[in-house]
Amino acid sequence: MTEINGGRLAARQLKQAGIDTAFGVVAGPMIEVMAGMQAEGIRVVNCRHEESACFAASAWGYLKKRPGLVVAGSGPGMTNTVTGLHVATESCMPLVVLGGSVDGRTRGLGGFQEADQVAFAKPGCKWTAQVDSTERIPELVHLALGKAVSGRPGGVYLDFPDSSFAVVWTTRQSRCGRRPGRSAPHPDPRMVESIASMLASAKRPLCLWARAAWADATSGLTRLVGLGIPYVRRRWGAASSPMTTLCV
Repeated sequence: MTEINGGRLAARQLKQAGIDTAFGVVAGPMIEVMAGMQAEGIRVVNCRHEESACFAASAWGYLKKRPGLVVAGSGPGMTNTVTGLHVATESCMPLVVLGGSVDGRTRGLGGFQEADQVAFAKPGCKWTAQVDSTERIPELVHLALGKAVSGRPGGVYLDFPDSSFAVVWTTRQSRCGRRPGRSAPHPDPRMVESIASMLASAKRPLCLWARAAWADATSGLTRLVGLGIPYVRRRWGAASSPMTTLCV
């Protein structure tokens, strides 16, 4: 049986969940996770700053309809992701940050770059957690990915103390779950009827859209604007059709 460390366990769970690209800045103690991702065939995009890594991963996740992933080192590496987590949560973009932290056995004793990183992340996130044992890494990574895309998408932070990578486990003991499902948004039928009634009776209607792609609303909105109703959309980039420009 092959022995693997906690970093490789995390990478295997990410691969099983359909994550093929990750963003971040190489730093300890998360080097083990980045090495594991490379070994599993996950493309690692090394960025110049953790904040830009978060913005890149958020956009990647929104367009791919899966969690964007960032790997950050301890202390200032992780705190640099707080802005990106806040923006992702407020903008409904799925983002998971895996952040390294000091060994739990030295916490409170002035460890290198020691900080209460879960507390830093919590105000800007949907969900936060800390790995408490190596064998739970696959379970917690699976939960983090699912939380990022369930309901209203947003930012999620999972903290990896340095001790998470110290223990190695055999492949027989590692259990990786599959890609978490994403529930499609469903509007209240009564509200739909109410809006349709207002549009039907309005003299000069104007429709405003921003995040329509996540709801797979392209075809419905295409039919709506095809009726001649003017609309204002937030443009994220060039596209071949009005609705693609509207939704992406």
